[in-house]
Amino acid sequence: MDKKEVIHNVRSVILVIMSALIYSIAIRVFIDSANLIPAGFIGLSLIVVKIVELFTHITIPYMLLYFIFQCSLITLVFKIIGKRFALLSILQFTLTTIFSVFIPVISLSDDIILLALFGGVLTGTAVLLALIGEASTGGTDFVAVYFQNKSNIPIWDYVMFFNWGILVFAGFFMGIEAALYSMVFQFVSTTLVTTFNSRNRLVSLTIITTKGDEISRLLMESTRHGVTVSDAKGAFTNTHKQMLYTVMNQFEVNSVIHDIRLLDPNVFINVSRSEKIYGNFRKKKIS
Repeated sequence: MDKKEVIHNVRSVILVIMSALIYSIAIRVFIDSANLIPAGFIGLSLIVVKIVELFTHITIPYMLLYFIFQCSLITLVFKIIGKRFALLSILQFTLTTIFSVFIPVISLSDDIILLALFGGVLTGTAVLLALIGEASTGGTDFVAVYFQNKSNIPIWDYVMFFNWGILVFAGFFMGIEAALYSMVFQFVSTTLVTTFNSRNRLVSLTIITTKGDEISRLLMESTRHGVTVSDAKGAFTNTHKQMLYTVMNQFEVNSVIHDIRLLDPNVFINVSRSEKIYGNFRKKKIS
């Protein structure tokens, strides 16, 4: 394992630890104190606990059930997504469970809307940090990452609708008002993820250079994306150049531009956002 890979792994672990801590704070300080219903596996765990409590009067810690649900999926995640992703995700939800045991329920406000909004912001931040660290918070996020790897579909919106379905069902056991407040919480969280998750955003690079062959090789080797090369001519300088066009994920752009400018300090690069693409595009997978 080289130095670059070690730094990459340490960075991922730090991001996952931060994600777990923030997620635990969101659960204990905002979700639990406002009696909100978290969606995903935590929400399912809470529903099962409430049903068991209703019919047997036995109380089970819902975070324990959440941990069991997560573990039941992890073998499948190893196979269909990847070992590194699975191990980092195990670390995330294990730490979330542990932190949640030690963080007390603290009521910061009696305003449930305020708690739902800030709880959603913290939860969305926790999910984003996990994704940046190439992990997830587990549960429905496993499904989202799987489909994100397979296609360009904005899967997080579908995850939100699925979670809303869980909340509607939970409303029958825990009250419709709690379910409605929880939908606000879920909307804020998902909107934050879809807005700031750079893996969902594609950008186009138009590159004008005198070193088209070297830069196109660099792009294909470092990003595995295709490059279109055409001849160009500078109207002011009357110099023959090459114009390169490629599409990539936003999180790849900074390192790519840095490498291009090392090859050609005089390069001209235009970066523009791509709203939609059709055709063959290789998205870098989380694995």
